Amino acid sequence: ENSINFYSADKDTIVVIEYDTKDNLEFDYARRKIIFESCSYFMKSSFPGPVPNIENISDRPSESLGDLVEFPSSQFAKKWNEHYARSGDPYSSLKYYEVSFMSENILLRVIAENVILTKEEFFN
Repeated sequence: ENSINFYSADKDTIVVIEYDTKDNLEFDYARRKIIFESCSYFMKSSFPGPVPNIENISDRPSESLGDLVEFPSSQFAKKWNEHYARSGDPYSSLKYYEVSFMSENILLRVIAENVILTKEEFFN
């Protein structure tokens, strides 16, 4: 990754990742987006570094550094779902995600309904 940026649009949080194209000599760099739909919680922190113990680290796949990981049995997401259920809001399928960007030393923790990874876009 050359740069990691993020912004909010309506209920969504969008992470923009730009990187050099090593295998494609026709273009200088590429861009992909990770779109967290109906995002209720977003935390960016340094990685490695101290972070709140939101999930049990043993639930994480050992090869997951640098990957987008969903924690299907997340207690943190369960608490958010219970919170919205009490208030009558339609959020009932929130999930907990983490992704680390090793070259930028960033860890993102997200509670959202869904995640979309866009196709690569190439630029000169």
